[in-house]
Amino acid sequence: MSFSIVRNDIVKMQTEAIVNTANDHPTVGTGCDWAVYQAAGKEELLAYRKEHIGFVPEGGVFWTPGFKLPAKYIIHAVSPYYVDGEHGEEEKLRSCYRGALALAKELGVRSIAFPLISAGGFGYPREESFRIAREEILAFLENNDLEIYLVVFKKEETLLGKLFQARLKHYIDETYVASRLEEEYAWYDHDDRRRRRRLEDLEHRELSKDPRERNRVRHADSFARSDDHDLGKRYEQDLGKHDTQEP
Repeated sequence: MSFSIVRNDIVKMQTEAIVNTANDHPTVGTGCDWAVYQAAGKEELLAYRKEHIGFVPEGGVFWTPGFKLPAKYIIHAVSPYYVDGEHGEEEKLRSCYRGALALAKELGVRSIAFPLISAGGFGYPREESFRIAREEILAFLENNDLEIYLVVFKKEETLLGKLFQARLKHYIDETYVASRLEEEYAWYDHDDRRRRRRLEDLEHRELSKDPRERNRVRHADSFARSDDHDLGKRYEQDLGKHDTQEP
């Protein structure tokens, strides 16, 4: 039974499984998701997701091979987007940890590394995300034997980690983190006028209080980050059809 908090890049962890913060549809987002796809082999991993997995709702988990990663398995947790804490976000986040740990047990792995799920681009408050992660991991370890790492990356996450583990080991520094963040969020600065206009439109529509509209914005934003524009377009068309139906 082991639980450690470390500062590292999740894709460099020498564990049998790592956890990825995934989108519900087969598309590549930013941050951890982007890093995992790039390190594992984007084309292979995305093709596997499309062919064998497809759509998975928030809070759900699934596994794929690790492909080019040191880890044998990638356990993907479909991370909940934080709205205001009143839309089931906590239960979905807890479901990500519980499901990932149960799947790790089912796969028979002896070690697993988690990122701080939903605390990046998904908007979950870091303090709450950290609390939930720690509670779920410790609860699992009460009756199970597994080597578990919670991997922090950014400076803010590292400071939180030190509140629980004073001698937190560092395998990366601020220079490395800054360079990786620049790559992982490079889509935002990409010189693509069409994408910029689309993002501006999404920001305007985000002000809507209609839950169906927020749902459209959330997923369309993921597709705006993705190279799969055709899939994104089809998904937006499907959402438009559903919006016209009676609830």
